Amino acid sequence: MVQHRGKQVVDRTHDLAEGNHVMCFAESPDPGDSMLFGLTAAVPHCALALELDSRGGSAPFRATGPG
Repeated sequence: MVQHRGKQVVDRTHDLAEGNHVMCFAESPDPGDSMLFGLTAAVPHCALALELDSRGGSAPFRATGPG
């Protein structure tokens, strides 16, 4: 989910599942912009890695699961 300052939260799960790039923040990020991640299960005592790839001055995110 992404939320730009002062706007509604937008669920981008479908876009990520289809392998589409998702803008993490506005073209010019503002204080209060956020990207929220939810997990389908708890991961106690585990490490979680997120790979972010910045393109064209924006901040797209692509989720990848285990191979």
